[in-house]
Amino acid sequence: AAQHSDYYLMLAEDPAIVAGHIADVRERAKKFGRADAIRFGLSVDVILRETDEQAFAEARRVFEEGVRAGTVQMAAARSEQMSDTNRARYRRYHGREVNGYEDLFVGPNLWAGFGYVGIPPGFAFVGGYDSVTARIRQFADLGISMFFINGYPHLEEIYRLGEHVLPHFRTPRAQAAANDLRPVPLVGGQGLEGRRNG
Repeated sequence: AAQHSDYYLMLAEDPAIVAGHIADVRERAKKFGRADAIRFGLSVDVILRETDEQAFAEARRVFEEGVRAGTVQMAAARSEQMSDTNRARYRRYHGREVNGYEDLFVGPNLWAGFGYVGIPPGFAFVGGYDSVTARIRQFADLGISMFFINGYPHLEEIYRLGEHVLPHFRTPRAQAAANDLRPVPLVGGQGLEGRRNG
């Protein structure tokens, strides 16, 4: 990645660990004169509602359904088949006693509950519109310039994201405070418009 990649995609987790990955990749890329050539992306789910309390209620529902359905045990068993890196990640967040959905918050509005019940990529920004906007800004300040955001159910969550969160990032490029990310051609010739405001 350090020598050849233009983009480095990470799974969401504790911001300190994400910052450490970014620093490590940049340090390795320095050897090839590419420290500033790599952009960083984050894959994360969302549970978005008008208020934190409504979003937390949905996280609790997902957690309780997973526990009732036995997916927690299946996810734990599947984690033993993962790569060393992913197995360590799973154990870091789920290898302890969990008594309720709230035990899976690793920071404000950052929830590891999807991974606990076996839904990849495992982490979600959970909260009201302002809270999730703040989490996106927090990770952008670490050096993330692309966000791959999903939700369950897909359509409803993405509508909420588009209507209530993305408008906070739609300002002219000249006002952007960090991360140069112009539209970038992808494999199929499509363009990807990036985050425009820190």
